Formats: sequence, structure tokens, C-alpha cells
Amino acid sequence: MIVWLLFVVAVLWTIMFRFRRRRMYKLASAIPPPSAELPVIGVMSSLAGNTEDIMLTLQKFSYEAMGNDGIIRGWLNHILYLLICNPVDLEIILKNCLEKDDLHRFIQKIIGYGGIFAPVSIWRRRRKILVPAFSPKIVENFVEVFSEHSEILVHELANKTGKGKFSIWPYLSAYNLDSVCGKITFF
Repeated sequence: MIVWLLFVVAVLWTIMFRFRRRRMYKLASAIPPPSAELPVIGVMSSLAGNTEDIMLTLQKFSYEAMGNDGIIRGWLNHILYLLICNPVDLEIILKNCLEKDDLHRFIQKIIGYGGIFAPVSIWRRRRKILVPAFSPKIVENFVEVFSEHSEILVHELANKTGKGKFSIWPYLSAYNLDSVCGKITFF
């Protein structure tokens, strides 16, 4: 008897949940899905694997979006994500939709208001302070550093050629960190 009651409650809750979100479902149905989307779980099965597999999947989704006027939708269970490749559309969205999603809010509870996890009111002030530090004139001063570390990266990757498969991400991560910090450390 209790199992049937729990089942009925679950079904009624699902119906109410979907009823309250019916407008979102209707609008989302107008946007084409990726080829890998499955019912109920959405694109979750495509995003399984290591980081390289996920990056390749996201790259594939990007190409699909470019073929669909720069946008596709993907569901991760009940959460709707839009992949937008058109820069004009993306600029409008980024200027008007600044609030963070649930994942950002969860991380914010853990690490506080640092960096990108701060609410818009805090984040916007910090961004205005930091923007002048990344002006083209200042970034030009670092071209030599970027060039030097790029040559080191090319040398490290040349040592790996012909030795089978390897992951490029540790090298790119080290390059990014070393370009900012000025010290080179490779794995």
C-alpha cells in the first residue's frame, strides 16, 4: 500500500513539475537538439568519459550548433542548456543574463564570493577594477613571455611525437599557468 502511495505522489509531483514548466518546454522544443540527445537523460550519456572525450563531444555539439543557425539545446535530466555559437546572440545574452546557475550557487556556498562565483552586484564592481589590467597596451608587454613559453610548449610536444597517444591538457594547463606566472614546469 505504501509503495503505491509513494508511486502516486511521485507521479503527481512530476505532472505538477512539468505543468509549471510547460512554457519553457514549449519554447525549448523550437530549438533543435543535438543528435546525441536521449529521452529523459538528455545529453548526459554523451558527456561520460574523461576530459578529452567530453571536450570532443562539446566540439561536436559546437559544430552541430553552427549548422543550426548557431544554437542547439541540450537537456541534462530536467536542466535545459543552450549552446550558442553566434557572437551577436551571445553578446546580447551575456549582457542581459548575468545571474549564475545552480551549480555556480552551490560552489559559491562552498568557496565564498571569490572570482566568478560572486553575485552580479559584487562581480561587476570587481570586473570594472580588473578590466584596465588587460588592456591591449598592457597585454602587448607580455608578447615576449607568451612567445617564449610557446616555444617551450612546442619543444615539449615535439618530444612526445611518435611515442603514441598522450594527453595534451597537462601541457596546455602548464603553458597557461607559466605564461601568467613566468615559470615553466612540465610533467
